Amino acid sequence: MSRAEGEYRGRRYELLFHGDGWRALALGGAPASDFPDALEAGSNSRGDWVKVPADQVVWWRVGVSALWKGERVAVVGREDGGTVGVTTTDPRRAARLGIPGDQQQGWLGRAPVTELTDVEVSEEKVS
Repeated sequence: MSRAEGEYRGRRYELLFHGDGWRALALGGAPASDFPDALEAGSNSRGDWVKVPADQVVWWRVGVSALWKGERVAVVGREDGGTVGVTTTDPRRAARLGIPGDQQQGWLGRAPVTELTDVEVSEEKVS
């Protein structure tokens, strides 16, 4: 799935949110002792997180795309019940695939994981 990741002390975690001088990383099952620079910890709908100083985190943008019914879509969100979120910015592609949405809110739908092919992953170092 497409997402932001933070590399902290040689390990990557999902980067959930950030602010001036800090990054909040998903714990992902890691013990609190893995975050000796922690500024704060908490929990939200996406799970347990920890805030660490921004200068301790390398921010990565990870993009995932795949072919669905012969059309390239971005893969977003988590797998749930055998489907995953897909999106496109092309209204004609969205119409062909039956993805609901509009130009203001975008087009977001779900696709069966088993129908996705030619998966491509790209990474870009943000900071």
